[in-house]
Amino acid sequence: MRRCIETVTTIFPDMSYTILDELKERDFGIFEGKSYDELQNTEEYQAFINSEDREIVGGESKVDLFNRIKECLEIIIADLSDNNIENIAIVTHGGVIMHMLAKYHRGDGTIYDYTVENGKGFLVKFFPETMEMQVIKSI
Repeated sequence: MRRCIETVTTIFPDMSYTILDELKERDFGIFEGKSYDELQNTEEYQAFINSEDREIVGGESKVDLFNRIKECLEIIIADLSDNNIENIAIVTHGGVIMHMLAKYHRGDGTIYDYTVENGKGFLVKFFPETMEMQVIKSI
């Protein structure tokens, strides 16, 4: 979460923020801390990239990641409602953003439709009653 904290304090230097562990980066198991060059020719990595489910040995499954994101959105919705808040910024890891939008964006799309560069993101409208999101623009 260190990079997320650096990003949020750079973009919003005068605003308070809350760290939600549910928004941490995906657990990459045996791939953790390794570069693409180290992984690209391994049997485990090839199985991962060629799999629909994208399971990671010793890591977090795609289903577990989606469930964690859903739980986090439910926490955020409750907080917004309880505190009469209309606008927030969610600063998290690119993979979490990609999976969040692939799951909850209105319309079709895969995680790769929501690839995001470091320090960039999306302005979205969130519909809490249906847990859907609509991308307004890239930022």
